[in-house]
Amino acid sequence: MSGRITIFSLSTCPHCNRVKGLFKEKKWEYFDISLTEYPEKRVDMLQLTDRLTVPQIFFNETYVGDASTVIALEASGKLQEMYDKMRTEPEPTNPMLSRPSYPPKPDPVPAARTDAEIYVGGRNVLFTDVLWAFEQRVSIEDRAYNMSTYSSCFVGSEAVDFLMKLFELKNRDEAVRVGQKLQETGMFDHVLGEHPFLDEGYFYRLSIHKGTKVLNAVRRWTDRIDDPMVTLSVCKKMFSAIQSTHMDSEGLVDYAAMAEDRKYRDFQEAICEFQRVDIQGLDHNAKLAFFINLYNLVVLHAFTELGVPTSSIQRSKYFDEAKYIVGGFTLSLTDIENGILRANRKAPYHFGKQFGGDRVAVEVLPLKQCEPRIHFALNCGAKSCPPIKSFTKTAVLEELRIVAMAFLEGDDNCRVDEKDGFLYLSMIFKWYAEDFGSSSLDVAKFVVQFLRGAKKEALQRMIDANNVKRKFLTYDWSTNAKAHRKFKTDSWMGIFG
Repeated sequence: MSGRITIFSLSTCPHCNRVKGLFKEKKWEYFDISLTEYPEKRVDMLQLTDRLTVPQIFFNETYVGDASTVIALEASGKLQEMYDKMRTEPEPTNPMLSRPSYPPKPDPVPAARTDAEIYVGGRNVLFTDVLWAFEQRVSIEDRAYNMSTYSSCFVGSEAVDFLMKLFELKNRDEAVRVGQKLQETGMFDHVLGEHPFLDEGYFYRLSIHKGTKVLNAVRRWTDRIDDPMVTLSVCKKMFSAIQSTHMDSEGLVDYAAMAEDRKYRDFQEAICEFQRVDIQGLDHNAKLAFFINLYNLVVLHAFTELGVPTSSIQRSKYFDEAKYIVGGFTLSLTDIENGILRANRKAPYHFGKQFGGDRVAVEVLPLKQCEPRIHFALNCGAKSCPPIKSFTKTAVLEELRIVAMAFLEGDDNCRVDEKDGFLYLSMIFKWYAEDFGSSSLDVAKFVVQFLRGAKKEALQRMIDANNVKRKFLTYDWSTNAKAHRKFKTDSWMGIFG
């Protein structure tokens, strides 16, 4: 028997992972052409399928379709028939259904770390090893003192016992000095910030248990500072590897289990480097690519750390509360999207420009002008969002053109009804209306430049006839979360969510 399944895919695409999971369950081998590794193969995929979205699946040289087609064929029982037939035929010979003969472009190599280890007791130990040992071996619980309760904390004297055993120290004074050194790194602090680490009954709390929604503050970054795009690439790769470990065959992720993974602690430390990256040195295209990629990373990190918002009220607060320290600025997801990428415009359901009267932020952070195509690149974690793609500083404008075309290609996001004169669009076009045009005709002129084929021709005729009315499609807020922590907003409005 012969035959071959070929899948054009992206590594971060949940629809791709679902199809691959189905094939793995059925013990069907497949040949993966990764557009993450070989973005140039998108041209071949387009020529073969006339589609820009992924996944696209072939049985030998027969085009099967996208993920929804495969799932429907499986439900009807026809997929097995197609597979059995394929296995009686030779493998494809069309070079467009093969990977390039050269290896993919290697991932950027980060500069060597200088401060990943802590010198204690005559030996070097990793910061994250000590942090993990603290979590596993020190009693961390809610404690009461003087009519107040302090959550998730430990007692100084008990931590001294732990440090003596961990590092085989000779006396308790030496353990106190080690503890104070760890406190200086930002690993933990006194619950009220009032005391250094002492061999007493004072309460201390690990940074990962502070309950703050600043997600990259498990330590103070004192290490070397790499190129921001390199740091971002390294951190995304670390997160994706952990995510893959906790993803099922349906492409659903157990974010709660991710948060308890030992490798997640390495990721949590690595992202602390963003505290000191040089964002002021980024040119326009580099800043554009960097913050699109960072936004998409922060959303998924927040799913892991904070949980997943499940109501409209929770979502309205979620993007304001999940934050990173970036180049000395504490930035929320709303700051990144509306303050930086939309050139300091008002966020939906907010009042006034995002950075308001923050003169320093206004001068340093925003792009010079709003880039509307970011809306086809930013992924808020919902099913109706665009798929996650990595953007490069050298080709970000072309990459945005391609993702705009891919997003608007699907009828879930853009549908043209020439007969009745309606242009059906994603809710994104309602929430961010000012980015696309002041009238239905202006919006149609923006959209038509990214369409192809019959859809483009129909919309162009509507534009020429000045007969365009807008309607908006239902937005699917479901996520790829199989399990997650419960999100708790800092806002008083959380009592309703």
